Amino acid sequence: MTHHVFVYGTLRPGDVRWHVLEPFTIDGGTPDSVSGELFDTGLDYPAAVFGPRGTILGHTFALLEATLDRAIAVLDEVEDIVGGEYHRVMVRTHLGLDAWAYSKPWMGDAAGGDVHYVSSCASGRITRLLVADVAGHGEKVAETAVRLRQLMRRFVNHLDQRKFVSELSSEFANLSQDGRFATAAVFTFFAPTNALTISNAGHPPPLLWRAKTRQWEIVTPDETSKRRNVETK
Repeated sequence: MTHHVFVYGTLRPGDVRWHVLEPFTIDGGTPDSVSGELFDTGLDYPAAVFGPRGTILGHTFALLEATLDRAIAVLDEVEDIVGGEYHRVMVRTHLGLDAWAYSKPWMGDAAGGDVHYVSSCASGRITRLLVADVAGHGEKVAETAVRLRQLMRRFVNHLDQRKFVSELSSEFANLSQDGRFATAAVFTFFAPTNALTISNAGHPPPLLWRAKTRQWEIVTPDETSKRRNVETK
């Protein structure tokens, strides 16, 4: 789990909710920025939409190891991610740090269509990543995101991702009945054998970085039908 959080609004030092974050931080933070845009909620605090356009100025804080889980729980409660007010996402700051940040769905809808989940099994050997894009915004999309997260949890200890992908396809088939569509890419990394399994639906072919040759490779459908050893770095 990342030990950093990026803030851009009322959680910054000197602002009205700094007292919530301050007890969990190692120091006074570092001025930083991420790609995205801020908009005015009309409620005396800003909201962020992270993406390729624009730059959001803020601060990145390192969180204390001993209270990391408590810090995330408190921030989630303050930002009301359960109620759907904000979503906690991981961003790469312009200083090169991976940090948690909170974003508000597009135009104040109940949720956006971007889904990105990471899971790790009980032993830490199986890591799975789901990246999906569900057409639309709002309550229906939020319900789909919850079901996808539940699927991830059900199969968190399963090395073979085929059953997970099959049920994912069924979920997307239900979307098509409502006139919507979705795309997804699923990655499962098994640490003991250094193997990566890829399932791709609707996305461009994934690129694979080879650390030894320092080159990118396009992963073709024939190559994704079997597990491949991956050099990670």
